[in-house]
Amino acid sequence: MGNLKLLEWQYQQKLPFTDIEPHSVLGSYLSKEHQIQKNPQEETVVYPFGINQSQKTAVENALTSQVSIIQGPPGTGKTQTILNIIANIIMNGQSVAVVSNNNAATKNVLDKLMKYDVGFVAAYLGNKKNKEQFIQQ
Repeated sequence: MGNLKLLEWQYQQKLPFTDIEPHSVLGSYLSKEHQIQKNPQEETVVYPFGINQSQKTAVENALTSQVSIIQGPPGTGKTQTILNIIANIIMNGQSVAVVSNNNAATKNVLDKLMKYDVGFVAAYLGNKKNKEQFIQQ
């Protein structure tokens, strides 16, 4: 059995995921249809942290997509954009995860939330030390 055939056989033998919500991003990705849906945009979008046109577009795209990636060089307003996304999601009673392969990036978002006295909406996790500090608070 060649490597490709072995991988195909293993894939076909995989156990079904029973605890993954079918309408979640992961559920959509794992389904045979593999369709990540667009969400309808909320009528009111707020920008409490200021915004320029490209940031406005990024916020609107993030609010209508199940997954959004904000990337760019330093000083281009990524944190400000993320703060506006967080504000809108929380305003609509939903939750959001801000993740990065760079701890400094997520810490920067938390620091800005704290600066504006809304740090209580966030949990800075990621490594054991951060989790322990959060639990002790």
